[in-house]
Amino acid sequence: MSDAADLARDLRADADAIDKRLAKIALRGAIDIKDEARRRLERSPDKRGEFAARQISADPINGSEAEVGYSSKFTPLARAMEFGSAHTTPVRALNGAADQELDDFTRAVGQAVVKKKGRAWR
Repeated sequence: MSDAADLARDLRADADAIDKRLAKIALRGAIDIKDEARRRLERSPDKRGEFAARQISADPINGSEAEVGYSSKFTPLARAMEFGSAHTTPVRALNGAADQELDDFTRAVGQAVVKKKGRAWR
């Protein structure tokens, strides 16, 4: 068989195992982003920071997806904290935390899809 056919067969055979590994990585990344965003808000000079920090949650969605964000009840507050307003500077809690997590997340995903034989799927 060709290398492409071998790779396709290997991908199909290991897809379930990879999905399980990616689900754990996605949830861990979401929790890390949530925790860092909360720290950023708690340290912000804005007096609403501590309250806003308690409105952030991280939830698994399905399989290898997770979601991090503010409670929808407080969308105006979330916008003001993330992007600033006419009277406040942006805190960039979620965006900054996601940027900080990116390298670790990318590395973990790369390691999750490396075969035991040492061949990476790229």
